[in-house]
Amino acid sequence: VAEDYEIKKAPFDNKKEIGKVSYISKNKLESIELNESDNSWAELNLEEKIKILNKVTEGIQNNRDKFFYLLANEAGKTLKDCDAEVRESIDFINYYCHQAKELFTEEELEGPTGEKNYLVHAPKGKFLCISPWNFPMAIFIGQISAALVTGNSVIAKPAEDTSMIAYEVIKLFHEAGVPGSVLQLIIGGRDIGNELTKSERLNGVAFTGSSEAAKKINVNLATSDGPIKTLIAETGGQNVMFVDSSSLKEQVIDDVVRSAFLSAGQRCSALRVIYVQEEIADEYWDYLDEAMQELELGDPNESTTDIGPIINETSLGRLNAHITKLKIDKEFVECDKSCPEDGYFIKPVAFKINSITEIDGEKFGPILHFISYKSEDLERILEEVNSTGFGLTMGVHSRITEKANKIFKKAKIGNFYLNRDIVGAVVGVQPFGGQGLSGTGPKAGGPNYLKSFVTEKTFTDNVMATGGNIDLLNKNNQ
Repeated sequence: VAEDYEIKKAPFDNKKEIGKVSYISKNKLESIELNESDNSWAELNLEEKIKILNKVTEGIQNNRDKFFYLLANEAGKTLKDCDAEVRESIDFINYYCHQAKELFTEEELEGPTGEKNYLVHAPKGKFLCISPWNFPMAIFIGQISAALVTGNSVIAKPAEDTSMIAYEVIKLFHEAGVPGSVLQLIIGGRDIGNELTKSERLNGVAFTGSSEAAKKINVNLATSDGPIKTLIAETGGQNVMFVDSSSLKEQVIDDVVRSAFLSAGQRCSALRVIYVQEEIADEYWDYLDEAMQELELGDPNESTTDIGPIINETSLGRLNAHITKLKIDKEFVECDKSCPEDGYFIKPVAFKINSITEIDGEKFGPILHFISYKSEDLERILEEVNSTGFGLTMGVHSRITEKANKIFKKAKIGNFYLNRDIVGAVVGVQPFGGQGLSGTGPKAGGPNYLKSFVTEKTFTDNVMATGGNIDLLNKNNQ
């Protein structure tokens, strides 16, 4: 169904061709049947669905080298990040299969004598899964596996920057036994994603991306014909970390570098703003500078590389514009390693600023904003952070547990980390997702995620009409 072809090039080397990708146009999209009437997957018993999804995990394991290559060369991920993403992809499938067993167990509810009441769950129908380029395998697989294990059919729309990874993933699902009519792949740009969200055939959308796109999807779903549709949205964040004078310097700097700069700062959970208590701010600034000089930029296929490229030229230009603006009058420290000549690279950089309000939106790259604060201003600063509207991740480095608990209670965020980095949430351990401009919930990789893909049904049985309440009679005879 695709008609437009493009030669894919590595974001770290504009001369290195990875392969050829085909995109669908808007007029061709209108002629596609989007999972019109195939109920075979919904009717398949859960054990069989899980067997098929387990075959997908086997396929991922058997094709690790292929996915390492694609993740490094199409998405620009370092080898450590490739390994983490492949493992997380498998974790999502295993976790959701385990959760589905509990979700689809019939539950008997309390009720009056002479009546039986049961709660069961059923698939909603058709889900559109729109995934991002920064986790092109793990989030893509997480969305799809959640929708499939709950019995829904799926239209998968990956980010166009990482469409080859998506294509290879979908092949594994089909080879494992998921019918092509149940799981369809649509490769295209933002205009295609926008058109798909207007479809009256959908029952819901699982989306990970920008807050602006999520709002637009919400409007499209609300104004489309057909059923009232579910939106599960996970978006970005203006993520902050507080560091007080009781913290351990070496641990703090390691965690800051990991959170702000690794993965080229291209995680939605990445650290954007660090608040350091003024008594230690100068010391931490100097130490941060030293640590940044140890970072290595370059080809993500090399094991020595710490930081790979920015995903595309548009993103690179946006980040460079912000850097150029701040360099005019802000003090900064920057990694002194040279960037490769070919590719979309940015040197890790940290700027001293006075307030989070000086940052115009989320800066999705290796850029850290450093603010010195007075301890007595902490309450006011928390209100200022909350007022940004974002609420994804937050970190605190302090050995004063009471202070950390107070910050946690006041902060409007989804994931809070004490005395560690703020990235790398683990499936089932740190369910991931925010609030406000950072998402709708429920959290991905958490115990409530699958509930958004199902509808609740209750069955009430008047047992008195079929001969009386046997349980009650038995109790009276005891």
